[in-house]
Amino acid sequence: MHADPVLPYNFPEWKIVMDSWGNLMLATVITVAEMCARGLGLPTDTFTSLMKYGPHLLAPTGSDLARFGKLGTVLASFHSDINFLTIHGRARFPGLFVWTREGKRSAVKVPQGCLLLQAGKQFERLTGGQVLAGFHEVIVSEQTKEAIDEASKVGRSLWRVSSTMFAHIASDHILHPLKSFVTPETMKKYPPIKAGAQVLAELAAINIRKTLDTNDQRLDHIQNWKGELEVKRSELEKEIDSTETYLVRIEKRLQSLQDNLHITQTTLANREKRYDIDLVHDDVQKDLIMEISAIQGAITLLSRTIEQTKEQLR
Repeated sequence: MHADPVLPYNFPEWKIVMDSWGNLMLATVITVAEMCARGLGLPTDTFTSLMKYGPHLLAPTGSDLARFGKLGTVLASFHSDINFLTIHGRARFPGLFVWTREGKRSAVKVPQGCLLLQAGKQFERLTGGQVLAGFHEVIVSEQTKEAIDEASKVGRSLWRVSSTMFAHIASDHILHPLKSFVTPETMKKYPPIKAGAQVLAELAAINIRKTLDTNDQRLDHIQNWKGELEVKRSELEKEIDSTETYLVRIEKRLQSLQDNLHITQTTLANREKRYDIDLVHDDVQKDLIMEISAIQGAITLLSRTIEQTKEQLR
């Protein structure tokens, strides 16, 4: 996580060029982080102060579409980033897709001269889920195939290159919902954890890092997942309690309808016991018959609802 940068031997200018580009990207992230803080009603340096001395990573990635250009090929599978903010420029070929909060999948189109930023899991933790880590993937799409064909015609390189900067919160800072976002629910869902331990835990979870370095980090990892499980259990318990309350209300309503049905049927039966001129089929008689029919229909509907609700609780 804090390792020395990897420098390709055959590119002597690599460090100068990448340091220059990386510093520009990081400066942009810092500006956006300040804007986010202002937009969320926080002091301007809320996020940038946490980013200072963070293990920011500039990681250019490339895919040879001459070899991996088949339609539907997954170049980067569905995921969200583990860091604070991710920034990258316009890739040479399309294929990046993102998901909205509503679960809608959309193709990303970055205009020339623009940069794309995405929130990561550290941002989500600091805002208690107000800002969610963005899910995305890179796949060879129809648009990618069209771009490959156009590049092939003019002899342009078929390498899809994306120069990405992953900006992190400093490893020794504690990640937890900031004061503006603290509620019992957010504190359960996002229990405190050091940023470095959070990154290592995420890497361990996807088998990029198979073991954590210290007992403290192992404990942070366990506490992190334990907290998430407790949140899920709490949400499930609340849903069960709500459903049980709903079931009691329905059963009481059903009993009330059954009592009303008994009264109405008794009234109708008493009217039908009349003699001579008192035995008539008047409007009252008709209303009683209609009322019985309506109550019986409601009882049938509520009985079915009770059965379905009990099935959900099993």
